[in-house]
Amino acid sequence: MAVAPPMAHEELIEIINESFSSDIKSETKTAYQSIINKGKAEGEATERKKAVMRMLFRGLLSVPDIADALEVPISFVTDMREGHILPTSMRDFKI
Repeated sequence: MAVAPPMAHEELIEIINESFSSDIKSETKTAYQSIINKGKAEGEATERKKAVMRMLFRGLLSVPDIADALEVPISFVTDMREGHILPTSMRDFKI
Protein backbone atom coordinates (compact mmCIF):
# COMPACT_ATOMS: atom_id res chain seq x y z
CA MET A 1 0.00 0.00 0.00
CA ALA A 2 1.48 3.34 -1.05
CA VAL A 3 1.68 6.22 1.39
CA ALA A 4 0.41 9.58 0.19
CA PRO A 5 2.99 12.39 0.11
CA PRO A 6 2.64 15.08 2.77
CA MET A 7 0.20 17.84 2.00
CA ALA A 8 1.34 21.45 1.64
CA HIS A 9 0.02 23.93 4.19
CA GLU A 10 -1.86 25.90 1.55
CA GLU A 11 -3.44 22.75 0.14
CA LEU A 12 -4.71 21.68 3.55
CA ILE A 13 -6.18 25.14 4.27
CA GLU A 14 -7.91 25.06 0.87
CA ILE A 15 -9.45 21.66 1.66
CA ILE A 16 -10.63 22.92 5.06
CA ASN A 17 -12.15 26.03 3.46
CA GLU A 18 -13.96 24.00 0.80
CA SER A 19 -15.10 21.11 2.99
CA PHE A 20 -16.46 22.52 6.23
CA SER A 21 -19.10 24.95 7.44
CA SER A 22 -17.82 28.20 8.92
CA ASP A 23 -18.14 27.00 12.56
CA ILE A 24 -16.24 23.78 11.98
CA LYS A 25 -13.83 25.53 9.60
CA SER A 26 -12.72 27.94 12.34
CA GLU A 27 -12.29 25.17 14.93
CA THR A 28 -10.39 23.00 12.46
CA LYS A 29 -8.01 25.82 11.53
CA THR A 30 -7.43 26.56 15.23
CA ALA A 31 -6.65 22.90 15.94
CA TYR A 32 -4.37 22.71 12.91
CA GLN A 33 -2.48 25.84 14.00
CA SER A 34 -2.07 24.39 17.51
CA ILE A 35 -0.49 21.28 16.03
CA ILE A 36 1.86 23.38 13.90
CA ASN A 37 2.85 25.53 16.89
CA LYS A 38 3.53 22.49 19.06
CA GLY A 39 5.73 20.95 16.37
CA LYS A 40 7.72 24.17 16.04
CA ALA A 41 8.18 24.41 19.82
CA GLU A 42 9.36 20.80 20.02
CA GLY A 43 11.79 21.40 17.16
CA GLU A 44 13.20 24.48 18.86
CA ALA A 45 13.60 22.58 22.15
CA THR A 46 15.46 19.80 20.34
CA GLU A 47 17.78 22.29 18.66
CA ARG A 48 18.45 23.99 21.99
CA LYS A 49 19.34 20.62 23.57
CA LYS A 50 21.68 19.89 20.68
CA ALA A 51 23.39 23.25 21.13
CA VAL A 52 23.85 22.67 24.86
CA MET A 53 25.30 19.20 24.22
CA ARG A 54 27.75 20.56 21.62
CA MET A 55 28.93 23.26 24.01
CA LEU A 56 29.26 20.80 26.88
CA PHE A 57 31.23 18.33 24.75
CA ARG A 58 33.61 21.04 23.60
CA GLY A 59 34.12 22.29 27.14
CA LEU A 60 34.87 25.82 25.96
CA LEU A 61 32.36 27.61 28.18
CA SER A 62 31.23 27.34 31.77
CA VAL A 63 27.71 26.15 32.59
CA PRO A 64 26.54 29.70 33.41
CA ASP A 65 28.02 31.00 30.14
CA ILE A 66 26.26 28.27 28.13
CA ALA A 67 22.97 29.03 29.87
CA ASP A 68 23.39 32.73 29.20
CA ALA A 69 24.36 32.26 25.55
CA LEU A 70 21.42 29.95 24.81
CA GLU A 71 18.95 31.73 27.09
CA VAL A 72 18.14 28.65 29.16
CA PRO A 73 18.18 28.16 32.94
CA ILE A 74 21.47 27.08 34.48
CA SER A 75 19.61 24.05 35.90
CA PHE A 76 18.76 22.95 32.34
CA VAL A 77 22.44 22.91 31.37
CA THR A 78 23.44 21.28 34.66
CA ASP A 79 20.81 18.55 34.22
CA MET A 80 22.06 17.83 30.72
CA ARG A 81 25.66 17.74 31.93
CA GLU A 82 24.70 15.29 34.68
CA GLY A 83 22.81 13.10 32.22
CA HIS A 84 19.29 13.79 33.41
CA ILE A 85 18.25 15.02 29.98
CA LEU A 86 19.73 12.66 27.45
CA PRO A 87 19.62 13.12 23.69
CA THR A 88 17.44 10.67 21.79
CA SER A 89 20.31 9.84 19.48
CA MET A 90 23.93 10.83 19.84
CA ARG A 91 24.37 10.89 16.06
CA ASP A 92 22.22 14.04 16.06
CA PHE A 93 24.87 15.88 18.07
CA LYS A 94 27.65 16.82 15.71
CA ILE A 95 30.53 18.52 17.44
